[in-house]
Amino acid sequence: DSKPGELDLHGLYVKEAISYSDKAIKEARQRGDSQIRLIVGKGLHSNGHVAKIKPALEDLMRQHNLPAEVDPQNAGILIVQLA
Repeated sequence: DSKPGELDLHGLYVKEAISYSDKAIKEARQRGDSQIRLIVGKGLHSNGHVAKIKPALEDLMRQHNLPAEVDPQNAGILIVQLA
């Protein structure tokens, strides 16, 4: 259950998370949002407790030249700057 400007990617496969994130970023830019928060989780439910979505999305943001940083208050959230 995400708020505007936020996308919850918990429980998705990496390919799904990338696809949903791409779409959400395009929509956020069209709305004129300055940032989007991607709830990626910390990998606690992944095999070996290793995060898979977060590094994949960090790579995606680098490919799009979008600055992304981990929320200082929650390591399971990436904040992506759109403007």
